[in-house]
Amino acid sequence: MLRTRKALMKDIDAINELTLEMHNHLGALVGIEFSEEELKEEMYESKDDLKNVYVAESDRKVVG
Repeated sequence: MLRTRKALMKDIDAINELTLEMHNHLGALVGIEFSEEELKEEMYESKDDLKNVYVAESDRKVVG
């Protein structure tokens, strides 16, 4: 079952992985691949970064 909830600190790694995956999927359309370092400004690091972030969760795993 899919559910949406407010993001927690424990979700940061999954959120950052999805962010990298999304950028590389879109970049692949024009032949660009990004590293984590290149997307550092897009990555979440603290609880304050998550104050307006929600995640989609399925079987207790962040999927979106």
